[in-house]
Amino acid sequence: MSAHAQPGPEVGSSTVRLTIPAKPEYITLVRLALSGLSRLRPLDEETLGDLKLAVTEDEPTIKPYDEALWAELEDGARAPVETSLQLLTALHERWVMFLRSLTPAQCARN
Repeated sequence: MSAHAQPGPEVGSSTVRLTIPAKPEYITLVRLALSGLSRLRPLDEETLGDLKLAVTEDEPTIKPYDEALWAELEDGARAPVETSLQLLTALHERWVMFLRSLTPAQCARN
């Protein structure tokens, strides 16, 4: 085992460790990694809003948007990674709170 190698995850583990140097030239890599991870499990703000519409309205209207254009806006293109991580943490706390609060009747809605 080399000095930089780390043991792989244990069987059944849901944790993955990605170590990226904290240097400006790696910021694009960090953003791509976070973007990829968020697409694996769509627990984003838009999906949370869509689910809330489905639970609270009889005929919810889901408005589409151009995700690529939104990503080019100032906050998406140049915000510090720490801001995105704080937002993700808070958003996932909201997801857990919302999902735990659903009643069986709300879960059964079509």
